[in-house]
Amino acid sequence: MQTADSAVGVEAYAYAGDFEIDLDAPGEHSGEAMDLLLDDLAGAPVERPYEWLDALALALEHGVDAVLRRVAHPDPRIGRIAAHVLAYASLDVAALAALLPRLLACFDRVEDETVRAALLVVISRAAGTSATAGDPAGRVLREWLAASDRPGLRLAAALALERRGAYDEAVADALVSGVIEGGGAVLEPLAWVEWCSVEWFVAYAFEERAGWFGRRFAPSPERKRTRVAHILRLISEAPTQLAVGIAGGMLYDRPRSQPLAAALGRLLSHPEPALRSAALFSLARHYPPPEVVRDDLARAQSDPVIGWKASVTLGRMNDARALPALLKALPERRQEVYIALRRMSAHAEVLMPAVQARLAAPADELETYALTQVLHEWEHPEEVPEHGWWLHY
Repeated sequence: MQTADSAVGVEAYAYAGDFEIDLDAPGEHSGEAMDLLLDDLAGAPVERPYEWLDALALALEHGVDAVLRRVAHPDPRIGRIAAHVLAYASLDVAALAALLPRLLACFDRVEDETVRAALLVVISRAAGTSATAGDPAGRVLREWLAASDRPGLRLAAALALERRGAYDEAVADALVSGVIEGGGAVLEPLAWVEWCSVEWFVAYAFEERAGWFGRRFAPSPERKRTRVAHILRLISEAPTQLAVGIAGGMLYDRPRSQPLAAALGRLLSHPEPALRSAALFSLARHYPPPEVVRDDLARAQSDPVIGWKASVTLGRMNDARALPALLKALPERRQEVYIALRRMSAHAEVLMPAVQARLAAPADELETYALTQVLHEWEHPEEVPEHGWWLHY
């Protein structure tokens, strides 16, 4: 059996610990912290290996005991990276169980909130697969889900539990409330992969995929329902461009995605332009766009940022409210105008004079071809291609 005072290896992929995936280098700020830790462990300046995996292994050569003592180091940078290293220590279940009392004692003793958040991830490795309140580690994590005045620790506990396979309402609630209340600021200083973030892990919660701990969960209807409900709540209460894009990808399941579509429609009037644009793109990538957002699109036509795109999307729904914008843009010969007009055969009588006027004096052969194609497809709507996500507008 392994012991905590022996040198151990690095579990490179079985446990993709502390907010990392496949041991990608987590950035310069973490590299500096690792330098400090290695120097402190060796008692002298040490040259950090170039590969992050080798740096973790070098730290663990000093033994888990030595690394664990550094978690409570006065310099929080060393404490944070020490907890990160422990998340990768290759320890069996028995060794983790034996180490748990010391991890909990360290957690209670440390004052730095970010170090404590990282320790919750380490503690979760000692929890059972479902991380219920029935085992000691699971009980600690569950207690922190209800920490009303510690959103960072609540968020860390929720992320750790989710990566153990938990998908109950308490975990989902802690993820969203932790983000809303600013818990991400506590986790941000940890050793993230450069292309990931707190936002990334929260948005991809409850997927059936490998995550922090390298586990791929078996598909289950319950977990899928939890994921849809989680994304719905996230874009409704704490929207991000990433979560909005994920919601858009879920719209292919039409019968179950109406609440998501409605929430995306409401985001078309969000005060942040980037979120309005992301919501519109998520809706426009589908044909036909969800019926539930028709009125939201009509209202968005006056928006200085997304108004034109909203008009084109509304036109693709064969809605008369898009006619003024499309007629005004017809002389500009923009591809998206023709794409929208193809769907508006019900309004051919209104559009025909403008189309014929352009055909009488076309700018070039391309315009003639595009408008002729529109007229043909008004007569043969079954031939209209179902353009969707690739639209460049």
